[in-house]
Amino acid sequence: MIMVRKTEIWTVLMMVVNIGAYTKSINYKFFVSDITSDAFSLKNQIIESAIEEVTISLEKSVNRIMEQSKPPIRIKWNLLPQSEIPGKVELERCGNSMDQLVSILHNIYNHDSSTSIIAMIHCGSDLFHDIFKSSGLYSPYVTHTISTNCSTQTLIFFEPETDKFTSMYATALLKAAGVRHPNPIKLEEVTNGDNGKELIMTFHDEVIKQLKSSTCFFEQW
Repeated sequence: MIMVRKTEIWTVLMMVVNIGAYTKSINYKFFVSDITSDAFSLKNQIIESAIEEVTISLEKSVNRIMEQSKPPIRIKWNLLPQSEIPGKVELERCGNSMDQLVSILHNIYNHDSSTSIIAMIHCGSDLFHDIFKSSGLYSPYVTHTISTNCSTQTLIFFEPETDKFTSMYATALLKAAGVRHPNPIKLEEVTNGDNGKELIMTFHDEVIKQLKSSTCFFEQW
């Protein structure tokens, strides 16, 4: 504890040392075709940079809350090196039915059932707008989960606009961490003085509870 005197008022600054804190790490893979990656770069930025920005922002937002736990907990997402997309996983066409999307997820699961995988298909979500709306989903995604496995397989869409991509990819990362809530994240645009507008991430209470209680992590003290 450090005591700092300021005029007539004594201000106490608490320096918190996270003794016993540990990190819950989530390893995952990301599948995207070269065609989709190139198209994303033309519309926004290099997709690897966009992924890194979303991941850093999500970790900061989540850990700001998680580090208040007793003991403090941190969450970290680790993107595994890019591997070749298996031949049966067709990401350059999405068809016009949800069954085709589910089939892609099954092929991803059959390829690797032990690792969480996020895959981007080469089409926007407009084709399935009514389905997502009726399902009450804030962000378009399709997830395949088996209760006995820690891994998830999540399809996201070609949505290069920053706010849409941020919401969609952050949701997929939380799914990879075992979060079951259908709408785990909400983005709020706020004005940040001279810095202009900023996207703030907020979470449903159940999201934090599930991250704290989940055992589907590699724990690093």
